[in-house]
Amino acid sequence: MKARAVVTGRGRNSRQDAHEHIVRVAFGWAFFLTPNQVVWLDNKEGSERITNESMTVTRVKMVGIRSRDLLWMFTVCTIVNIAMLYLISSGATSVYLPMTVMIVLVNILTILGMIDAMDDLKAASADFDEQDQRSNIGRRFDETQWGMFKMMVTLIFGGTGLSLLYVMYL
Repeated sequence: MKARAVVTGRGRNSRQDAHEHIVRVAFGWAFFLTPNQVVWLDNKEGSERITNESMTVTRVKMVGIRSRDLLWMFTVCTIVNIAMLYLISSGATSVYLPMTVMIVLVNILTILGMIDAMDDLKAASADFDEQDQRSNIGRRFDETQWGMFKMMVTLIFGGTGLSLLYVMYL
């Protein structure tokens, strides 16, 4: 049985309706979907409302969100590493095991999260239309050396985590 969808907006205006959909499938479950996810549904009413403009707005929002994610991951991991360095230098040897867990988890999750965010930014730039690709920001995305940034993130946070563990146990 193919699930049939009913797409309704929140009624503010057509642009916001195109971004915020409440989809009820045949089973009665509510899902909040982006315009990209609604297109695959068998529903002409919802997919006709989605324009190239709304897809561009969605990509711009996603780039902004993932850019902030990079900043937050970098900031949180840096603060945690500084806190761990303070605890090590103050001689808190009784909490080495929890500190080890925190150092390993925070640094690994930061590395993986930042690499994922960079991949999302690269994918978003690949989806730009011709006009966006010719713009300055489109050319900037094409010229960005994503591999170098991924390597730097891995070296910075991997090295910091390993050096903290080295100072703790050797």
